[in-house]
Amino acid sequence: MIKNGDLLVAEPFLGDSNFERSVVLICEHDPSGTFGLVLNQTTQLQLADVIDDSVYPDIPLFVGGPVAKNTLHFVHRR
Repeated sequence: MIKNGDLLVAEPFLGDSNFERSVVLICEHDPSGTFGLVLNQTTQLQLADVIDDSVYPDIPLFVGGPVAKNTLHFVHRR
């Protein structure tokens, strides 16, 4: 059973370019649906490229998935 905080690792040859070889952190899973973030798809961007007054400008940004690309989510330990 999938639950919040689980990591899903895609099969090597999944066939869906959005999730091929992806590691997904499940953030929310309930009867209405599932929301997760892809953790291992890097970009060439850093936080300062998308936020003007960034305290941590050199933090790299990742593509979190194929849906809602106009949002910014943080996975952190600070």
